[in-house]
Amino acid sequence: MNQTSRAFSDDSKLKDRLIAALRDREVSRALSKLQARHAELARVSRAARLFDAACAAGQDGIDVLDSLNASIAQVDNLISSARAATRAFDAGLAAEREKAGTVPYRVARAILECPGEIEGLERLIKGFEQAREAYIENLRQKGVDARMLAQLEPVPTPDDLATWKRDVEAKRDRYARLRAYDASGPAYDPALLGDELLSELSH
Repeated sequence: MNQTSRAFSDDSKLKDRLIAALRDREVSRALSKLQARHAELARVSRAARLFDAACAAGQDGIDVLDSLNASIAQVDNLISSARAATRAFDAGLAAEREKAGTVPYRVARAILECPGEIEGLERLIKGFEQAREAYIENLRQKGVDARMLAQLEPVPTPDDLATWKRDVEAKRDRYARLRAYDASGPAYDPALLGDELLSELSH
């Protein structure tokens, strides 16, 4: 097992650092800059590499071509190692996705649904008094007398309002947990959802 593979073991602190770095936009930009610098170095370093090969050839008692071929072999080994690390990294991410199953996809769908549900409940809460007044006015227009109207409990009721308030707080909490879980990918942390929500999204 190479170092990259070991990084994805469940108790690996290196995995946590790798995943955090993978999510970090500044790290991503720095990696892109580093790759660009390597490409630029490869483009402009022909004379410098020839000079280094000539110096090495003089020290090792070999010709310049052998020195260059030795450098090529070293770079080939670095490329092979980088490819192995990339394969291990991709395999580690694939294992994390497999471990999460379909939950991330269901979370993504629920994240899209939550804002509309919250907004709908907020409209009901905001329009509570107006809805009660409209209810009474509708009955008045239908001929219900004032004495009867005074005895009626308008709809929606205070119980309805209390239910909406509980529901909207529950929806906000759900939305926050969904977003926290989604942001924890690709090594998704199920603890961020809680047992009840995780069970709901797992079936």
